[in-house]
Amino acid sequence: MAHPSVTTRNDRMERTLRHGAIGAGAGAALIGAYFLFSWLSGTLVSRGLHSFVIKTNASLCLVFCGVALSLAVSGGGTLKRSLAGALASLSMLVGAMTLLEHIFEVDFGIDQLIAVEQAGALGVLHPNRMGPPGALSFTLCGIGILLLLREKPKAALVQSLGMVLCFIASLGILGHLYRVEGLYAVPRLTGIALSAAVGVFLLGLGLMVARSNEAFLALFTASTPAGVAARRLLVPAVVLPILLGWLGLEGEWHRFYGPNFGMTVMVLSWVLIFSFLVHRIGRGMEARQKAAEEERARETLRESEQLLRTVLETLPVAVWVLGLDRRILHANRAALEIWGGTPRVALEDEVYKGWRADSGEPIPPEEWAGARAIRRGETSLNEEIEIEALDGSRKIILDSAVPIRNEKGEITGAVTVNQDITARKDAEDALRKGEEKFRAVFHQAAVGMGRVSFTDARWLDVNEAFCTMLGYTENELRATPWPQITHPEDLDLDLIPFQEMAAGRLESYTVEKRFFHKDGHQVWARLTLSLVRDLHGHPDYEIAIIEDVTSRKEAEEALRKAKDELELRVRERTAELEQAYSALQKVTEQRLAAVEDLREKEQLLVQQSRMAAMGQMLGHIAHQWRQPLNILSLLIQQLQLSYEVGEFSEELLDSEVARGMELINHMSQTITDFKDFLKEEKEAQPFSVNKAVLATVSLLDAPLRVMNVELKVRQNDELVVKGHRNEFSHVVMNLVTNARDALRERGVEAPKIEINLFKEGGRSVITVSDNAGGIGEDVIGKVFDAYFTTKAPDKGTGIGLYMSKSIIEKSMGGRLSVRNTEEGAEFRIEL
Repeated sequence: MAHPSVTTRNDRMERTLRHGAIGAGAGAALIGAYFLFSWLSGTLVSRGLHSFVIKTNASLCLVFCGVALSLAVSGGGTLKRSLAGALASLSMLVGAMTLLEHIFEVDFGIDQLIAVEQAGALGVLHPNRMGPPGALSFTLCGIGILLLLREKPKAALVQSLGMVLCFIASLGILGHLYRVEGLYAVPRLTGIALSAAVGVFLLGLGLMVARSNEAFLALFTASTPAGVAARRLLVPAVVLPILLGWLGLEGEWHRFYGPNFGMTVMVLSWVLIFSFLVHRIGRGMEARQKAAEEERARETLRESEQLLRTVLETLPVAVWVLGLDRRILHANRAALEIWGGTPRVALEDEVYKGWRADSGEPIPPEEWAGARAIRRGETSLNEEIEIEALDGSRKIILDSAVPIRNEKGEITGAVTVNQDITARKDAEDALRKGEEKFRAVFHQAAVGMGRVSFTDARWLDVNEAFCTMLGYTENELRATPWPQITHPEDLDLDLIPFQEMAAGRLESYTVEKRFFHKDGHQVWARLTLSLVRDLHGHPDYEIAIIEDVTSRKEAEEALRKAKDELELRVRERTAELEQAYSALQKVTEQRLAAVEDLREKEQLLVQQSRMAAMGQMLGHIAHQWRQPLNILSLLIQQLQLSYEVGEFSEELLDSEVARGMELINHMSQTITDFKDFLKEEKEAQPFSVNKAVLATVSLLDAPLRVMNVELKVRQNDELVVKGHRNEFSHVVMNLVTNARDALRERGVEAPKIEINLFKEGGRSVITVSDNAGGIGEDVIGKVFDAYFTTKAPDKGTGIGLYMSKSIIEKSMGGRLSVRNTEEGAEFRIEL
């Protein structure tokens, strides 16, 4: 991985070279713009007759390619990239067409398109036509810029095109510099002006450094020794031969010396200058290598220090570094945690408090392990002390210290290590207390307990209850393996799982077997045995809990005998029960027939209730129709009277007919609601409770208006339930009718009925309330009983509320209840 400073230098160099590419493009564009302006202003029209001048199209292509290169390298949005691509394409098109004109001796008419040059210009056969080197260069430059604009440009190909441009331009520049006309003045082959050659060289240089960290140029931009050497040698290797060659030729042209002397001087100068450069580069590389080694050494030291710091901070023990004056120079995170904070003070400042764990004696500041290591050069290991942390908590630690010595053996400080063993000491205390409790339970238990060795099946420990159970003393049992006091028939019941537990394949088991008492009789016992492992996880011994179950076994034997006798009596009673069952079956069949008859009667009552409601609704419909029929009669008479007195008109006819149709539609809707109320529904379907309630109360509108009853329907929520809509409508009609009857019987001055629809606790709730004063507390619990009514015998059957409750609770799975409010009764339906 590259060092960050190296990466920064590489990035900085890449940015510099990218700016150089942008500058090269801008320089080429400026050269082209200057000569293009000169052509347009007429300055260069006849100048080509006496010297080589850049042509119009060559100037234009320099402008196009220079601007396109600057835009492509600088990056940016889609507009800039599109403009760069368009300019590069135009330059490539002009160059390619000019090249085709030279190859195939054709004239596309593009040479004199911008400006006109007189015939006979130097280096060309056709006026104002750029030479083949320029045409080829601008074609290749346009291709290179288009490749540079791709999302993933091929840097090697772009740099190769840049090298070709630099080579073509160098031929022209050297030809002008060394006065070799064959390199710049042969028509249709090498003709190129010096300004055009310089512009093409800048474009080639810009293409090469546009992606300087890739392909061929990656070597020259690298921060490696090879990259540094390549960069330092590149410019002298290119510039010095050209400069020395030019100086040599100039001396010969001015007859300062002959060719042999000039060649000797040039070679000698080349050797001296390059030797000096190689020496300077070598010295620079040596200094750079030393600087790199020093940087690597510093980085290694930083990494080592960081590693040491990380190790110290992650150690689970506290590490202190003390100076010669016993002040704390460093404390890791564990030290801060153990001591509850670490002020940088000397040990003598009595901030740190500790006591000897064995004697409880306070530790003076000069007797801390770190202080002794500095004062007397002592090395202390794992001194157990109790401390009071800076936050006031008490802890037990192991304190160790070693002196730090310099190369001369002199003590310069100390390292102290503290290990918090509070949890371990607490665990040891808990284990000790646990063992004491176990011993107490073991010896005082009401049941037998013992520890058994896997080696020889002998008892390691037994308690007094087990000794009493079998009549042996503790020493007698410890000397006797348990198989010797086990009944032979029960030996395998215990021996096989005992061997499995001894192998570590069984953690616990329970068995019931017989022991032999010391006096010879048998003792039934229930044993629960658990495996105990040593610190390495190997089986150590087993714990046995022995419960005397002799009494239970005797009771079980007595119970078995009683069971046999009971089974005999059961068989006798079974025959009697079979006879009784036959008789009971006949009685049951008779009762089922009675229940079926009762169900049929109940259905008949429902039908009767429905027919009664139908009769009431027919009366309501007749009452509702009476007024509309009277109005219809008056409308007809009005039409006849208007005709007789001559006031009959089309407007009057339309008005009266509209009123008549409104009344007829109202009467038709009444018939539709009545028909829906009587419709039979075979299966339960989801329906809108709101619509069912509104349709039902519309049928009761007429009788309620006769009594001046104010009916309010409050629709707080939209309720949808599953059931038989007509049955539900029948329930609503019963509740509203009962409320109307109660209001009429009690002569309420401002009678009102209110229906509320809302949701509560995920259930749909419908309440029907009135202001008739409520139901008597002595009868409110009976209103849903069959045949119970508070009305006169000729006005009530006691079936309505009974059937309503049956429909809501049995058919729809809901609940119908009643309660008294401040004004009257409230019936509540929950679905």
